[in-house]
Amino acid sequence: MKIAQKLLFAILAMSLLLLTGAGLPILVTTQHALRTQIQTSLDNTANHQLERIETLNKSVAVEANDLAFKSQLRILLDQYNAAPSDKAQADLNAALVDVQNSQGTFHRLYVTNPQGRVVGSTDSSLLGQDYSGTKVFRAGGQQANTSLFVRSATGELDQYIAVPLTLLGRPIGMAIAEATAASYLVVARDYSELGTTGESYLTRPLGNGHWQYLTRLRFKNDAALTTASGPPTSTTDYRNHTTLLTTKAVPGTDWVLVAKIDTAEVDAPVMRMRTLLLGVLGVAAGLAVLVAWYLSRTMTNPIKRFTEVVGRIRAGNLNERVQVKSRDEIGALGNAFNEMTSSLLESRARLIASILSLSQGFVMIDQAGNIITVNVATRRLLKLPTTSKESDYTMKSLFGRMEKFDIAASVSKCLQDKKSIEARDVAFEGSFFNIFISPILQGEQARGVVVLISDETEERIIQRSRDEFFSIASHELRTPLTAIRGNTDMILNYYPEQMKDPDLQAMMADMHDSSIRLIDIVNNFLDMSSLEQGKAGFAIAPFDPLAVAKSAVAKVEKTAAAKQLSLKLTAPKGALPPKLMGDQERVQKILVALLDNAVKFTERGSITITLEPTATALQFDVADTGRGISPEAQKLLFHKFQQATASILTRDDTSATGLGLYISRLMAQGMQGKLYLKRTELGKGTVFTLELPLNGATPQPPAAEKPPLK
Repeated sequence: MKIAQKLLFAILAMSLLLLTGAGLPILVTTQHALRTQIQTSLDNTANHQLERIETLNKSVAVEANDLAFKSQLRILLDQYNAAPSDKAQADLNAALVDVQNSQGTFHRLYVTNPQGRVVGSTDSSLLGQDYSGTKVFRAGGQQANTSLFVRSATGELDQYIAVPLTLLGRPIGMAIAEATAASYLVVARDYSELGTTGESYLTRPLGNGHWQYLTRLRFKNDAALTTASGPPTSTTDYRNHTTLLTTKAVPGTDWVLVAKIDTAEVDAPVMRMRTLLLGVLGVAAGLAVLVAWYLSRTMTNPIKRFTEVVGRIRAGNLNERVQVKSRDEIGALGNAFNEMTSSLLESRARLIASILSLSQGFVMIDQAGNIITVNVATRRLLKLPTTSKESDYTMKSLFGRMEKFDIAASVSKCLQDKKSIEARDVAFEGSFFNIFISPILQGEQARGVVVLISDETEERIIQRSRDEFFSIASHELRTPLTAIRGNTDMILNYYPEQMKDPDLQAMMADMHDSSIRLIDIVNNFLDMSSLEQGKAGFAIAPFDPLAVAKSAVAKVEKTAAAKQLSLKLTAPKGALPPKLMGDQERVQKILVALLDNAVKFTERGSITITLEPTATALQFDVADTGRGISPEAQKLLFHKFQQATASILTRDDTSATGLGLYISRLMAQGMQGKLYLKRTELGKGTVFTLELPLNGATPQPPAAEKPPLK
């Protein structure tokens, strides 16, 4: 037998040893690391969803508090309680409609007297109903701003908020607001980072070991508001699948957010590796048994030398080389092995060079706490001398200047638990770092840790600036503007004797109109933010498209008449669908915005809104005989902050923010519809088209115009 054949048998035997000695620990380590990574990912996903749910709760709470402080609403309710009449009730209903239009969160509002009877509502069918025995009325009497989930008559999940109303310390009734729970469902049903078996949902305790699902489940759509006997922390779910999970309590509520994923999906890659390894081991074991007796006599010494060198190389000494003493196949193998070791040495050098050039800080620490590697980014982030060596540093000298961060304790815990640790927003001399510590595992033993340092200062500043802006917009602008609008309205309506001076009346009316305009501007910014972030709720329900178009025309009739423009509505008889699925209020807002633009840019002639059905959609065409749009200006349509001027006719001047067409397109996209420029000709007119699908609109996040963070 030739020596090449002997060498083949030797390689098979060595492969068996290496696969057995290294393959199994790698499998165990991979499974452990994979589960740790998935658990960390679950926690991050749950924390992200928790932040979104908290934002929704805060938004609803702000709207509810705003509702409770509406002075005009409380005065009208008190007047009705004192002297019920049709006019008083009509005034109360009108005030509720104004509140609903100004807020945009609630799709139905109604107020009761102290005895629980509905005396005012944006839905006339509720007037006179007795709500004293309802769950939301009783709960609202026990705790202000009570929030409940209730299944509507159509099977959808709605949120009810009960707000007690008082005047001069007297209880005068209760306001009940209904909002769609679609925003919560969108958050809970965001499975983008949960694989094919993962899911997240909201639950709440019922007592006696029972829990209630507040949202639908991924594999059980009808689970919302049903009862479960097991706790949400159980590792066996409702399908009897073993899972990895994490739970988060929602602050200010008794809700619990659960995020989980099947362990079978988590372990699938490791199981495939194990099957492959066992197959290879079986084949190698059979071959090794057949040739073991032969190898023991003919190749013991060469294999022994190779094994010794491999052991030293495995220990990390890549400078080891096989001593080649022959020119046969063994000698050729030795040369090839030495070349492979040299290649590994070069690869390690390239790897170290890559680590040193990472944009993130990279520090390697052994289990004794000694600094092994410090890359260039670490020196830059921690402001270290570029000429210093790793041996010059200790953990304290590197990380001691960081505020409220104990590197020694973190490394010790990471080595002990063999789990990754993350510290966020660690302050360091005016900067903020995210620090990720991961163990270096060899089998079940931790040999050291890797510390990654990323600079989050710029992102933190951007996020804080954005949050501060929207906080100011919602709290510092809208609240006082609402108060100004309410007070000026009350002065104009309730103090006519003190306002006989025409100049004073004009100034007060101008103040009232200006406050309404400013509120609209603020609401545009808030609408844009909620739509861009996918947080805007869409009240999808069947509605009469012709009635909505007529209502939109009615809102701009006075403006058109003032410019002596003809305003017409046309629709083919009998061809329109009786009902269309969508958010009726947002459809009307889009049409009003298009009609306002048409009136604004048309000096003479007519404006026509036409309803035209196609095979799959219903089109609302808004045509005018105005000035038209130039090719250069058409490129700027539907962009943020583009207004109609003498040089750039973007036709977007809503509330002087340049957001009208941009927000309208986002609302259309949120209902799976389209908004586009159909045709235009300079000096002859323009046609814009809103297109909504006939087969229903499922709310979805619109494609917002948002620049990426640098």
